Amino acid sequence: AMGAQPVHSDLGIIVHVAGARIKPDYEHYLERQIQDFVNYAAGVQHTGRQDRVSIRVSKAAVAKGFTLQSLGSLLCTRFHEHFGPSIEKVQVTLVTDPKLCAQRLDQARAAYEARRKRIESLTDDQVDLFFVCTHCRTFAPHNVSIITPEHISPCGECNWFDARASFELDPAAGRRPLKPGRLIDIQKGIWEGTNQYARAASDGRTDQVALYSLMETPMGACGDFECMVMLIPEANGVMVLSH
Repeated sequence: AMGAQPVHSDLGIIVHVAGARIKPDYEHYLERQIQDFVNYAAGVQHTGRQDRVSIRVSKAAVAKGFTLQSLGSLLCTRFHEHFGPSIEKVQVTLVTDPKLCAQRLDQARAAYEARRKRIESLTDDQVDLFFVCTHCRTFAPHNVSIITPEHISPCGECNWFDARASFELDPAAGRRPLKPGRLIDIQKGIWEGTNQYARAASDGRTDQVALYSLMETPMGACGDFECMVMLIPEANGVMVLSH
């Protein structure tokens, strides 16, 4: 509970979804929706990701009748509402037994590792489409965010598989495909198509984006980013700071 002397309990959330359009590569993207869906509930707060999640439930929410069943019902409802016909069936299982949670945690971590290897094995030259993200354009209207297999979104929220899933399941979500077009510089990561998008998205403020370069026209960030990288000339290296 929020406030003094909170009570901590183990909790595992397992969501099964079914639908003709659902693909295994959508798993991570769908999992990421759980945080937003849980935070729809008044007096309930979901923070973190993967196996580092914390859900806090206020005493006021409990007094109004919020239970674990409420959490499961909320997730079922929101998955159906948000993804419409793409998801035909949803099943939510909540695990509270510490031993079962530990077993499921091992399975989850194996899935996280498999996803990591999947995205690390994919390179930009293996795909025909990149993706652009416009989620932050309400407060950063000239920001340019391009997502490729080797370049996740600056905020750290979306990799190439997530962007593809977002577009295919929810085209209005703000992510759409971009054809990279003619390759200009493979070392710096410059394509004709990415430059054209950068000029259009920035209203001419950005002529070129070098996806692989720290020194020459690197892609910027809206202010909500996972880390900052800066050059340290004295060390002939770089330093990374968490945001």
